[in-house]
Amino acid sequence: MVELFPIVVYVSLLLVILAAPMRYALPAFCVLVHMDMSGREHLSATAIGYGNTLSRLFVPGLLLARTRFGALRELGRWRTEIAIWGCFTLYAAIATFWSDYTLSALKMVVYLTCYPLYFGIFAYGHRRGWTQPRSLVVVIWAVLALAVVQTYFFGNPYGGVGRLRFTGFTGAPGFGTFLFLSAAMLIFPHGMKHRKQDYAYIFITQLAIFVALILNGSRNVFVGYLCLLCIHTLTKVLLKARGTVWLTRIAASVGLVLLVVIGLGLLQRFSPNNRLLDLTPAAFTHRALMNIDTFAWRMGMYEAVIADIYAGDTATWVFGNGTSMGGSIALSYEAAFSFESVDANRAIHNEFIRVFYEWGIVGSVLFIAFLAAVLVRVFPRRITRDAYGLFALWGTLPMIFMGLTFDNYLASAGGPASIGIAMVLAYASSSLERIGESKQQRTVAVDETPSASLIPAV
Repeated sequence: MVELFPIVVYVSLLLVILAAPMRYALPAFCVLVHMDMSGREHLSATAIGYGNTLSRLFVPGLLLARTRFGALRELGRWRTEIAIWGCFTLYAAIATFWSDYTLSALKMVVYLTCYPLYFGIFAYGHRRGWTQPRSLVVVIWAVLALAVVQTYFFGNPYGGVGRLRFTGFTGAPGFGTFLFLSAAMLIFPHGMKHRKQDYAYIFITQLAIFVALILNGSRNVFVGYLCLLCIHTLTKVLLKARGTVWLTRIAASVGLVLLVVIGLGLLQRFSPNNRLLDLTPAAFTHRALMNIDTFAWRMGMYEAVIADIYAGDTATWVFGNGTSMGGSIALSYEAAFSFESVDANRAIHNEFIRVFYEWGIVGSVLFIAFLAAVLVRVFPRRITRDAYGLFALWGTLPMIFMGLTFDNYLASAGGPASIGIAMVLAYASSSLERIGESKQQRTVAVDETPSASLIPAV
């Protein structure tokens, strides 16, 4: 039963994606990516996980075909960013020629290629109205239901080692990231009718996400969620700064802080092994931080990579050590790894350091140029009050940059985290499009004004 259940769920979701209308197929895909069919014991460096290859590459290709390749047209709206990302991906492909991890390097190129595909599919879905808040709520509850089954009924093999975490049939970090990004889109829902029942079920869903994030124990995701709530409050204040709204929003922020403090106190009392307790003020000392297993390991890994960078020659500084060569540092740093077992694409846990180490100055310039281009685009000079997608993206930026600093987002393509990022970016793209249309309408209205009206009557 334990082995059969995920297969049944996986096949059922595949059938929905194949045969159901796109407004059902796209949410089914969001649930499908939470089914890691390769298993926890999969040796990424020497084998291909065919189940994950199906869900991460061929299923999106099927969705692309079902849009009649209209999703590719959405990429044209982000020409500069897509061009830079294409150059970045091309250079990663070139850098596979001097890599010792050929299979991992080829997988990395596929990961980078897939990101624009996911974005285009969800951007096209937003334009066609296939991704509504109600659909997202259904996806979230389906994902939470799978997490309950996996965590509390199937022995939680995906919950890691040591302090087990609440997650579905996928890794706990990606699961928490997807919930967080979904929460951002629900906090700023577009297209909702102003009915009490609409906001009631969104509030209940947000509460469920909050509890799930606590049980998941992802520290950077939880901090990002608090930043999201603060940005949401700030946005509301700036857009509706009148009367007693300031006091109401400030009181809500203070109440939120008190709720978090009380929540951490309850965790200390009833769940002393929860990972979020590492965020308590007593933990922010050097000794306490170095006692956190993952933090200490990653700091040591960063030092090992930086030391190898300094020991490199001019060629490795400029062109890098090769795609996926972070695995070689992991082998020298962690004795438990072998060439067959190391996941070379998820070894460094810092994308900025990883990009410089593997792709040198050339790759770093392209990567930072891409991030800068995206930031310039998502902070336009003029916004409207209904730019919900932009507000949602702004609320996720702190956590996304924490993830780039402490996680492996580039190698997460096709997983829950990458799908969440693609969804938020597509949501922001829809807001940018509405802003452009509003600006164009205002320009047309001015152009159509009779010139005689500008001449004072004599």
